Amino acid sequence: MTHCLKPANFARRGLAAAWDAVRHRPGPTGSPRLHGVLAALECTVENRLPGGDHEIVVGRVQDVEISTTPPARCCTGVAPTCRWAKA
Repeated sequence: MTHCLKPANFARRGLAAAWDAVRHRPGPTGSPRLHGVLAALECTVENRLPGGDHEIVVGRVQDVEISTTPPARCCTGVAPTCRWAKA
């Protein structure tokens, strides 16, 4: 399996992440879970704090899923040592 997700798909404000071309399924809290990941955490927001030009979000873990399958391959190698291929 090859993963070649572009981080820019998710580097957007609010709920504008581009999920249409990404294999995922809803988790127990309704949050999307990426297909083929080693682990997933689902959290609820406990607090939001100012962080300069960012916002720091503190979450409480509601659900954990750990895969028993081998790690997915990414664009130019095997996670976690791979580097994203240049577009």
